[in-house]
Amino acid sequence: MVEVHNQPDQAMSDGPQSLFPDQFDELMKQVREIAAVVGRTVPGIGVRETVGVK
Repeated sequence: MVEVHNQPDQAMSDGPQSLFPDQFDELMKQVREIAAVVGRTVPGIGVRETVGVK
């Protein structure tokens, strides 16, 4: 599980461990690159994750 928040310092819980949306996008890009190397795929969910994905 990964927590994502636009303003982690104002999150009701787990703010310090939350990623900003841009950090999550980068993480998912890297996960997809690794998945491709090992012959797997990671589906996109929603609009944010499809931005910049080729």
